[in-house]
Amino acid sequence: MDKRSQLDAYPTYPWAVRSPFLKHVAATAQPETFPRICTSTPPRDARVEIVAEFTVDRSKRPDGQPVPCPICSPNAPKYLEGRLAWFPDEGVIRAIGHECGDKYFDGITFRRAVAASRHRDALLAAEEYLEHHLHYVRRWSAVCDALDPACREAQRLHDRFIKDAPRLYHHLSEIKRSGGLLAVTVEVRRASGEGPRGLRTSSGSVDVREEAFGMLTGEAMLMRSFAPLKKLMSIRTSLTEIDVGDDPTTAYDWVCENSASLDRLNHPVKVIQKAQADYAELCNRLDGIAGFFTPDNFQRLNAWGGHPDTPLRLRASVRQGIFTIDVEGHDAERILLTPKFDLLAQKPEWPMPQGREGD
Repeated sequence: MDKRSQLDAYPTYPWAVRSPFLKHVAATAQPETFPRICTSTPPRDARVEIVAEFTVDRSKRPDGQPVPCPICSPNAPKYLEGRLAWFPDEGVIRAIGHECGDKYFDGITFRRAVAASRHRDALLAAEEYLEHHLHYVRRWSAVCDALDPACREAQRLHDRFIKDAPRLYHHLSEIKRSGGLLAVTVEVRRASGEGPRGLRTSSGSVDVREEAFGMLTGEAMLMRSFAPLKKLMSIRTSLTEIDVGDDPTTAYDWVCENSASLDRLNHPVKVIQKAQADYAELCNRLDGIAGFFTPDNFQRLNAWGGHPDTPLRLRASVRQGIFTIDVEGHDAERILLTPKFDLLAQKPEWPMPQGREGD
């Protein structure tokens, strides 16, 4: 397309061209071949507005070279990161290198154009997100209500463990923080005539080895800061504060009413995203509580606690759903718990707008 036919191709801000252009770049890596794009050098005093920022995949380009820039290098490779710019005085769009605007135009003016574009993009992204998600707030609150029994059971088990066996709790917590391996250090003494090995003493030598019994499971059970009910209440409260109803039209109206303020739009976006992340983390910790109360875990604890060189003598057992640990010594402790696994398993999925998972 010659320069004459390019003029006035876009007499108004070309928002509609943004998505097709970005798709074209993603597919071809050739922004310079987009239909009706201008490849001539713009005047230095031209007004300019940014439509989109993009990155070119060099491996997709036919010659494997960067993109020519109409500002500084019309006929030679120049950039891989660029901006689609609209020039209202000419009514054209150009794909220029990301460094050229500052150097070619008035730097302050161009930086303001970039900032305005990014602000506009952020507004549109927040609007689109809320149009899809804001009317789900009450569904998420209902999911939190359904998770309450599981959180109460987890809280009960955790609190009872700390109350009945604080010494055991502290010791196992230290093991978990150190990696979670249940192990004992065993010393094997050897006579002086057996040769120089290990730690030498006047009467011979000492070999030191570690005997392992497996990994301790159920990290959440050993967290001092574990407070599922408090976390669940925090999620509920944050969602209540942004509840505008479950009608998509009402949610859309709220977005329109607040579309002039990025801060007002970003607040519910951040609340929703944090609530989703916190809910997933909470469910994982509930799984961790259940993961502590397994026959395999208690079998490992029993073997470790029954070893002659264990730092903490104990007996662990599971009988008819009752999990028991007896810590021996002058300050003996005992935990005897019957977890309600059916409650711990009640973790409803966090519903997401159809086709929007992972947002």
